[in-house]
Amino acid sequence: MNNTISGFRFGEFELDLKNRQLKKNNREIPLNSKYFDVLVLLVENQQQLTTKERIFDTVWKDTIVTESALSQCIKDIRKSLGDSAHHPTYIKTIAKHGYMFIADVEPVLSERFRKAEKAESFTRPYKFLDYFKEEDQHLFFGREKEIDLLFSKILAHRSFILYGKSGVGKSSLIRAGLAPAFKNSGFPTFVIRSFHDPADQLLQSFNNLTGETNESLQQIDWQTLLTKIKHRLKKSFIIFFFDQFEDFFLLLKEKDRQALVDVFSKMLNDEQINIRLVFVLREDLLAEMSYFKPLLPEIFHHEYRLLKLGREQAVKAILEPARAVGCPFDPELAKRILKDLANGDQPIDPPQLQIVCDALYDARDAQHGITLQKYEAMGGAAQILENYMTRVLHRFDGAKLHLAREILKLLISFNGQRLVVPVEQIVSRFASSDHPAQEIHALINELSDARLIRIGRQEGKNWVELSHDFLLPQIKKWISDEEKGLYQARSILERGLEAHRHHGLLLDEDAIQIVLPFERHLRMTPEEASFLARSLLYRKYVLPDWLKNQVPDLANLLIESLNDDDPAVRIVAAESSLHIHHPQLEHALFKLALWDKDLNVRKTASIVYLKNYGRQGQNKLARGKNDKKAGLVRRAISLAFARDFDIHLVYLRKLPLMVILLVVTGLIWVRLYRNRKQISKKISGATFGATMSGLLVGSLLTLMLALLKHHHSFEAITYLLVLISLGGMASFFAGLGISSGIATMRYVTYRHSLWWMVVGGTLGGLLIGGMINLIGVDILRTLFGQELINITGALEGTILGFCLSLALTISEIFYPKHRMAKILTAALFSTIGAITLSLFEGNLFSGSIAAISRSFSKSQINLEPLASLLGEVHFGLISRLVLSSIEGFLFGGLFTAGMEIFGNKHKETLL
Repeated sequence: MNNTISGFRFGEFELDLKNRQLKKNNREIPLNSKYFDVLVLLVENQQQLTTKERIFDTVWKDTIVTESALSQCIKDIRKSLGDSAHHPTYIKTIAKHGYMFIADVEPVLSERFRKAEKAESFTRPYKFLDYFKEEDQHLFFGREKEIDLLFSKILAHRSFILYGKSGVGKSSLIRAGLAPAFKNSGFPTFVIRSFHDPADQLLQSFNNLTGETNESLQQIDWQTLLTKIKHRLKKSFIIFFFDQFEDFFLLLKEKDRQALVDVFSKMLNDEQINIRLVFVLREDLLAEMSYFKPLLPEIFHHEYRLLKLGREQAVKAILEPARAVGCPFDPELAKRILKDLANGDQPIDPPQLQIVCDALYDARDAQHGITLQKYEAMGGAAQILENYMTRVLHRFDGAKLHLAREILKLLISFNGQRLVVPVEQIVSRFASSDHPAQEIHALINELSDARLIRIGRQEGKNWVELSHDFLLPQIKKWISDEEKGLYQARSILERGLEAHRHHGLLLDEDAIQIVLPFERHLRMTPEEASFLARSLLYRKYVLPDWLKNQVPDLANLLIESLNDDDPAVRIVAAESSLHIHHPQLEHALFKLALWDKDLNVRKTASIVYLKNYGRQGQNKLARGKNDKKAGLVRRAISLAFARDFDIHLVYLRKLPLMVILLVVTGLIWVRLYRNRKQISKKISGATFGATMSGLLVGSLLTLMLALLKHHHSFEAITYLLVLISLGGMASFFAGLGISSGIATMRYVTYRHSLWWMVVGGTLGGLLIGGMINLIGVDILRTLFGQELINITGALEGTILGFCLSLALTISEIFYPKHRMAKILTAALFSTIGAITLSLFEGNLFSGSIAAISRSFSKSQINLEPLASLLGEVHFGLISRLVLSSIEGFLFGGLFTAGMEIFGNKHKETLL
């Protein structure tokens, strides 16, 4: 143990090496002497495996000790630390090998070493992930060649581009190398890096140069300013370095870009003033500099690509800063570091070099020196690079560690680039009851102190970014595939909000599909939540509950959408108003429920209004308390809409009788109107099928009569025309009446029972049969003075309607998906009905034709010949049974086939 360190601190504990004591909050905790030595060994080798053999050789080198004794030792140490083997905070078991001390350890420096450090200025020679600043120029080594070369090149041209890969050291070169060189030569030099408003920093530079106090670029009298600059400079140059200029393309809005271009134009307007503009940026954005071609046609003619450090440069960057602060650095170690960091003769990455050297500086020995032995003990460059972020983050507990990682992940973009994020945005996103804003601020400061992030201030706001791109690969490893999607969603949301601020644009359909699935994981600010809600409403999406809870101006946004010209927007706005109680929103919903021209909007608004305000809302709608102009019928229709959706929304018993009657009437109208196309299709299909059955029966009778009576062709055609006309017409009306009853009753009573179709079909058959009978008898009486009996009438229509509707009801209950089964069932039931009618002296089409022919002695259509075909002398019961069975089978089968085929082609229209 060297005499640099007098102890260690970890968690609430202190390991006092001088007095050989373990303390917790300055209270000594008893610990066996050998166990104390084991703990010291583990702590000294924190984050590294300490094998069982090494423990035995170090602590019990002269004593034979079993592994069970070591296990007991570790158990007692854990007990003293309050640690757990299953969920370790301090000592982790590495199965079959040994143990590892995993907590973050802070060395306690000895008194002599603290005095030595206090005596020196103690400027850190290495910058870790930060860049060298102007005050660090005495520590900046390795770029002397570039400084000399670029000094003359920059003076020779009014614009110059310095570019290179991220991390190559561009910022350090201009801040600690070129800028001091120009200033030392008497040139006014300004380094500008503003990710918010670079033009404003230019203004400050002009004020510093001329002594003016202009508060904005608009206040500047450019002629006067340029005259003062000319007088100030005489024949000298003014140098402007624009550091990390990629921000100009990545972060600035177009208006801010143009503002800077306008300033450049005015600066370069007077050729007698020697102004030099140096743009420093990442090489992957070099092509973007074509933006300045109209102003600077030669923009790409004068440039320099900064490369990584060569071996000689890297040796200087290692040894000279340490020498500058009086820290001995083993030259052999410098060679070893280069060997470990470089692949053959490849150049050296400056960030890696700085991390390794900075870690070694923290681990210098008692003589304040950096040695090869310590480097090897630390595991070499690879281990140092891998462990740094882990060591920094390991000081946090579980919840805090998770939060720290989330903050770091927020600082990289969807495509893996560093972002500059306002502190207030980070606090807004992560602050909660578990992590108050004060804790978030403290954590940001801790991460900054650990040099993982950098905090800057612009326009009165604090901004945060990662210290260096070198951190990106390790942070990316924390991001799961799901989080990558979340990052894309967040990126889309942020860019969309920016476009909305400046151009009023909303998210499109594709963007919404990407953003919406991540719901609460988006951690939106109130402004983002309002923007997303507005985009959803105007793209016809109902707002989800998780989003409604985050929108601060939700009621006003919904009211605005309820007044939109697009009915679809009004519908989703009404649906999104569910469970939102606000006086103005209530009034807007009430107005839509009564007066909107679109019935779909009226229905949605009525339903939501009654869901939100219950009995009180029902009374307002029923009695028109808030709108005296709304008539009773209008109010009843709105109530009917809601009652149709949910019977519990409207309690009829609480309404006046007239209102109840109107609501029920309105309910029937609503259901018929809603399903009008479906009802029409079913009636049309069934009527068509029934008509076809009549035509077939007429054709069949004509064919049979023609064969039996040997009619001439002309007579056969006459019979055919007469019979198919009569059969088609009779079947048409029968099909129309029965199908109207079935289809209408089905949709009017769909909330109740399918058996209501039987009632509808029976009533439809009754009405149409009665009407056919009355009209047919009246026509014959008027034309021929004959009053006929036994032609199709109310009884036949009732029986046929009952049988068909019963068959369809049974089919819907037992096999709703099997069309052919429905058709055959209906044909069978219809046949049974026809046979029943024949047994009780009822007549269908053929029986009616026979009755008519018997009433007219000279009738040319006589069905008596058919009797002989069926074994009868005269047209009697058997003939009627056979022909009625055929009629019933065809009528029922084709009726149902038409209803099924045509009626199911159209989807139901919902209001």
